[in-house]
Amino acid sequence: MFIATVSARLHSASPEAVVGLSTSLPKTTPVLTFQAALSQKYLSGFSAGSGAVSNRPKPRARARRDSCVNAASASPGNGNGTVLYAMRSTVASYKEMLPLIESKKLTSLPSFTMKYTLLVSYALLQMQAALDEKDPSWKDAQVDGSLKRLICTTFPDTGEGSEYKNPLLIVCGLFPAS
Repeated sequence: MFIATVSARLHSASPEAVVGLSTSLPKTTPVLTFQAALSQKYLSGFSAGSGAVSNRPKPRARARRDSCVNAASASPGNGNGTVLYAMRSTVASYKEMLPLIESKKLTSLPSFTMKYTLLVSYALLQMQAALDEKDPSWKDAQVDGSLKRLICTTFPDTGEGSEYKNPLLIVCGLFPAS
């Protein structure tokens, strides 16, 4: 719910505010997970069609049952939580993100910023994940070169969004597909 609220506010924010939010936060696992989820939510609000956030009815809060367990005790690792648990609970897989990143409707500077943030956050989360927790589709995209092709076709050589292309190519080259 918090991500939906922040995403809705970012749609009306200036491009500078979107850039500021995506670059000023520390690169810890919880923040990277938040940034990836926020970027997905932001981009999915525009990909629906008209360029505006969809007006769905707000979900209603439900009463908590006594048998509810909190997320920390339900997470693997005796409450410590892992990168995998955090990612799976809030961030889509690489394959699920592709339509948002590839969308030709999302060509404004804030959209390019959010695509950039999504890719960098996901790359850093994958780097921090244990071998058995990594997204196989991310690894495959690195190995077969489709991640590099995605970056080259999504981000322009000149104009709005071009400033993200080369840094993304460098970032994706820094994280080997292990």
